Amino acid sequence: MVRQCVFPLCPNKMTSFSKFSFHRLPLDSPGLLNVWLVALKMDPNTEIEDLNRASHRVCSAHFAPEDCIHTKPKKKGQEPQRQDLKRSAIPIVSEGATDAVEVNLFFFCY
Repeated sequence: MVRQCVFPLCPNKMTSFSKFSFHRLPLDSPGLLNVWLVALKMDPNTEIEDLNRASHRVCSAHFAPEDCIHTKPKKKGQEPQRQDLKRSAIPIVSEGATDAVEVNLFFFCY
């Protein structure tokens, strides 16, 4: 089964040849998880167990470049092979990802 990005209207799929990295929801941080769920237009009252079981992913197209940490060194002329997210990263509508979606984010201080 191929997973698809859960960002609204995003067509990106998690495949071995995808140019995107895919990131799990921050289930260990309730406040940040709530912000992510609002950004993803999901029910913020969804149980953690249900979210964990669903194993949702959000593709890297919905994060700003400064939200990413490259975990493998970049070889000359090549893209990094793996990216992790900073703890403060929140999914957003990014240029080129999808133009049909507009998301209202609530800012969260932690």
